[in-house]
Amino acid sequence: MHIKKQHWFISSLHSGVDYVIMLLAFAAAIFCRFDSQDAFTYLHLFTALILIASLSVPVLLFISGMYSIKHRPYGASRIVTYTTLALMLFLLAVLLLSFIMQTQMIGRGVVILSCSFAFSSLLLHHYIIRKLYQSRYESIAVLFSTTDEELRFKQEFSKRLNIDYTLQINNGEDVIKLDQTKLARVHKIVCSNTILHDYSDELSQLQTNLIPIVPLVSLYEDYEQRCPLDAISSQWFIELSQHEERFYKLKLKRLIDLVIALPLLILSTPLLALLAVLIKLSSKGPALFTQERLGEFGKPFIIYKLRTMTTDAEDAGPQWSQKNDPRVTFIGRLLRLLKLDEIPQLYNVVKGDMSFIGPRPERPEFDNLLKKHFPYFEKRLLIRPGISGWAQIHQSRSESIDDSQRKLEYDLYYLKHANIMLDIFIIVDSIRLIFIENLLVSKLKFKRDTH
Repeated sequence: MHIKKQHWFISSLHSGVDYVIMLLAFAAAIFCRFDSQDAFTYLHLFTALILIASLSVPVLLFISGMYSIKHRPYGASRIVTYTTLALMLFLLAVLLLSFIMQTQMIGRGVVILSCSFAFSSLLLHHYIIRKLYQSRYESIAVLFSTTDEELRFKQEFSKRLNIDYTLQINNGEDVIKLDQTKLARVHKIVCSNTILHDYSDELSQLQTNLIPIVPLVSLYEDYEQRCPLDAISSQWFIELSQHEERFYKLKLKRLIDLVIALPLLILSTPLLALLAVLIKLSSKGPALFTQERLGEFGKPFIIYKLRTMTTDAEDAGPQWSQKNDPRVTFIGRLLRLLKLDEIPQLYNVVKGDMSFIGPRPERPEFDNLLKKHFPYFEKRLLIRPGISGWAQIHQSRSESIDDSQRKLEYDLYYLKHANIMLDIFIIVDSIRLIFIENLLVSKLKFKRDTH
């Protein structure tokens, strides 16, 4: 079967399974709540509504790429997140359709039961999908130009990938003499930048076997969701300019930012006023903190935050933020924990200096320092910086140059893969980090300190 037809067939099959799961979950919930006669009456009453509302689940999961066989299956956390979002959309669809169709509301018990059944069944289905197709993406051959590259690769991936074989390539003859029998078993051939550049003619001969030949960075993108600096080249950025999500990055993203940020800024005004009073009462100095940062294409702008440090925090000059930073005030620590100090940046979003999601804007002093250490550092600002970002949910605050390198690798991944579903995932995961991980860690630490 042609790969495109196969992709659509499998996507349709799995989306159909998810649709049936939603219908069966609703039916099961009804029969758990009522006896047989009442259950059939209730089922008949809401059949049309549920048939339509249930479509929202496979539609959202399809848009998010959950049925794709062209890429490595998503990890468990993203499966849970997208399944949760799909069920939230389903509930919203039920409410809207109840209003439009002027039917009575579905009982709360039925809704809770049906969503519980659906959630567990959808997770099981997508866990099975993940297991079925995982091996398809893990059968690879890897070609290196140096022993160091090979050693580092094996350290990072040997436990997670089914690597058929690795080989160090010293010249074009090594490529031509590759074992065709072994290559026939692999899903793709992964090559370092040096090999792709130096032996492109020899590699092109291998493509007569229709085996995809991909750069090493693509493996990091699939499995690590980051782009190591030594695995990318200028060619990577040329291909980036032709990426399919350019319209979202250039046009739609800005529209969504404006539509959401403006009402949020207005609604948050009373909270900002209250927090400003608390800051003024707890320490000397202004409630609002301003600082120069670098925005899109390196253009300077003034960022707005609620002040969380003492006014003399940088008398000795710019410093990296630290864990348990002694310069942070008591109120400031609470604001940082809940990210409330970032609320004034909604104004930056409205102005167009920032976006909701994107690389964090750096100070000019740190930007100049980091550009000397890392190639392509300035490329991270080919899009607007954000209040939160892909790097922020994977890496905490930068406390050193090494931390900044890893964050840059995540920023470059976002630069390439930014789309509306990834932004939604980042927003949801940012909220999870604030209200689950941050608060839970702080609560446990408080209990430990008081015993």
